[in-house]
Amino acid sequence: MQKSKHVFKTVDQHHHDSLIHLLDEHNLTGLWGSDKLVAIAQIWHFLDAWEDSSPALHDLAKSFNLCTLSNGNVSLLRDLAAHASLPFYRILSSEHFGAYKPSPLVYNGAAEHLGLRNEQCALVSAHLGDLKAARD
Repeated sequence: MQKSKHVFKTVDQHHHDSLIHLLDEHNLTGLWGSDKLVAIAQIWHFLDAWEDSSPALHDLAKSFNLCTLSNGNVSLLRDLAAHASLPFYRILSSEHFGAYKPSPLVYNGAAEHLGLRNEQCALVSAHLGDLKAARD
């Protein structure tokens, strides 16, 4: 699988870098130690899902193997799935492909990773741009 040519950073790395930047920008450098900064940057790992998400996904999982395909990194997605009781059969991340959606590397790589052709996959998304990119 071909990877993109840019240096890939995980979402966790972006969150951490953004936090450091904001603290620097507001003259708050040193307010927290490195462990606390990591904990704050990774608060995304424990967000609550929408109230109907887990029950709806559990219903779908009775008939389908569910996989998430996200720009979030693997550890973030695993933590979110565990925290919110989301029944994913597989967790796929842009991290696996070294690129972010809407790159074709992500969509094509996900199908390949699952041992499927693109036309054998269905994508459900709240983002129209994500659906258009997957179709293309």
